[in-house]
Amino acid sequence: MIFVVDDESIYLDLIREAVEQEGFRVRTFADARSALEELSLEKPELIFSDIRMPGMNGFEFKEAVDRMGSGPEIPFIFLSSLDQPAHVVRGLDLGAVDYLTKPIDPLVLRAKLRTILRYRTQGANSRAFRGDLAVFSFSEIVKFCETEGLTGEVAFISGQTTIRVPFRGGEIDLDVMADPDETLEKLYELEGGEFRILAAAPDFSQIADAEITEEAGEARQPDEKPMGKLSGLHLLDRLFQVQTEMNFLPEEKITTIVVLDGNGVYKKEIPVEQGWSVAEIERRMESQHRDVEEVIRAKAGALVEKKNSEKTSAEDTLDHRFYEIFEAGLEAFQEQDYQKALELWEEAESLKPEDQTLKVNLKIVRTKLQKA
Repeated sequence: MIFVVDDESIYLDLIREAVEQEGFRVRTFADARSALEELSLEKPELIFSDIRMPGMNGFEFKEAVDRMGSGPEIPFIFLSSLDQPAHVVRGLDLGAVDYLTKPIDPLVLRAKLRTILRYRTQGANSRAFRGDLAVFSFSEIVKFCETEGLTGEVAFISGQTTIRVPFRGGEIDLDVMADPDETLEKLYELEGGEFRILAAAPDFSQIADAEITEEAGEARQPDEKPMGKLSGLHLLDRLFQVQTEMNFLPEEKITTIVVLDGNGVYKKEIPVEQGWSVAEIERRMESQHRDVEEVIRAKAGALVEKKNSEKTSAEDTLDHRFYEIFEAGLEAFQEQDYQKALELWEEAESLKPEDQTLKVNLKIVRTKLQKA
């Protein structure tokens, strides 16, 4: 159930139609007090609320919901024709998860709704990784997320700064980012810190009727899923990507794989024994991850030589050339040689015009050149 609170009927109708297209039931209210009364009987999954309303404005409504004890559990999205920064800041300070300025684009509204509710449930349906930004750059993380087809979120944490980037099907979900260009520009300028990848599990609701429940064993509790790890080793001018996670099918295993130039070059697995606690699993994952990193440090030369000696297909050659030009463009960008970065990335675009990360990079560097 989604609540929509607005004193303008046109927006009640518009939002109700957009939300219903996402498969949710909707209750609409022309004033905040009516919605507040209904909250004592039913708790919605999310509330859209206008700010300027007679009797009780949106900010007062949010504070009243908080006093009922339900505030932190119900995501709030404020609606307003106001675009003053002070109002945006106040709304976010009150705990709102997002802000939409009128006139409202139904497509953007639906995208925000999907993303917010997806992230709200990720604690029970997710896999997570932590990594070091000193060895794994923003660009490399985006490439990884594209390859893995990530749907979820990547948080970049540096000092007191946290920047969250939503992904959908391996692509940065630009529709739900407030200011994509400024956000991505800040990410390129981050120095050090860590990143956290939160990958949402697939939604099986459409095939729920086929689920077998009679003989199902005791399920692992949502808050007992161990956190995986992702790191990068720069050895012999090459990047070895090391990834450790717990796999559940066909049996529970701790798996560590090492990827070089997009291909797996090393793998280690151990079974998860019955009765292991989450803390024990995470301890063994950490230990295995470190062990594999040591193996790769020792075998880096042989692995690179083997990789170089392998006969590559035309597609492999294209990929290698693309990433070579892409990385050269990234180096130029970081050196603030934006014209050179543009030329290199345009060359890369001729090889892979469909690459989403490259499209974002080109947009950023062209904006930089326009401002210069």
